Amino acid sequence: QLNPIQALIFRMSAMQHVDANIINVDLQARVDYLTKFIEFGPADAEALHGAAPIVKPLVGAAVDAVYEKLFSFDITRVTFMARNTGFTGKLAEKLEDINHNSEQIKFRKDFLKLWLVKIFTADYNDPKTFEYLDRVGVMHTGKAGFKHREKKDPLFVDYAHCAILLGYVQSMLTSAVTGRDDLPQEVKTATLLAINKVMWIQNDLFARHYIPSFASKAKAIPKAFGVDERVWPVLCGGLVVALAYLLWA
Repeated sequence: QLNPIQALIFRMSAMQHVDANIINVDLQARVDYLTKFIEFGPADAEALHGAAPIVKPLVGAAVDAVYEKLFSFDITRVTFMARNTGFTGKLAEKLEDINHNSEQIKFRKDFLKLWLVKIFTADYNDPKTFEYLDRVGVMHTGKAGFKHREKKDPLFVDYAHCAILLGYVQSMLTSAVTGRDDLPQEVKTATLLAINKVMWIQNDLFARHYIPSFASKAKAIPKAFGVDERVWPVLCGGLVVALAYLLWA
C-alpha cells in the first residue's frame, strides 16, 4: 500500500510544458498552471462549498479579529491613514484614532467580509472567480483593481503584509474547522486541504503584481534555471499541501 506522498507521486502524469512568458501575462494560463500544480479541483471546490455554512456565521467575528491583529502593529495600522480606494468619508487624523468604529475601517471590513464569503461560495469553474481574486491583488498595489474604482484614490499595501495576513486568516479558518467535533475526520481533512490550496492561489495572485519576473532581471540565465519568482509562492504551496496531507490524512 502506498503512503500519502507515494500516492501523490503516483498520480503525477508525464512532464507538462508551461510557457513562462505566457503565465506572466495571461491570467487564465497562470490559473491553469497553479491549479494543476497544487491539484486544486472539483473536490476542493465541493469541500469549500460544504464548509460555507460553518464559515458564514463566523465571518463578522473573523473580520473583527483580522483588524484587531492589524491594529496591533503600527506598520499595518498606519496603512489606514491613507484614503482607501472607493472611500469618500472622513479619515482619522491620528494613528490612535483608528479603531473598529472608524468610517474607513467599516468600509474595508465590508470588502473583507465579501471576499471571505466568496472564497467559500464561488464557482471555481468560472474564470471570473479567478479574475476577482486577481483584482483583489491588483487593488493593493495602487492600481485600480475594480472598474468602478478607477477614478478613486489608490491603495498601497506592501506585499509582506498581504501575504502574512493570508496566513493569519488561514490559521483562523483551520481552527474553526478543527474545532468542530461534529465533522467526520475525512471532511475536516478535505476542507483544510482545500482552504490551504485556495489561500496559496490567492497569495500567488497577490505576488504576481508585486514581484518582477525573473526573466526580466536576468535574461542571460539559462531557461532551465529561469523560474519566474512570481510562481515560487505556489511552488511552496504545493509542498505545504503535501505535508498537510501527511498530517491530516
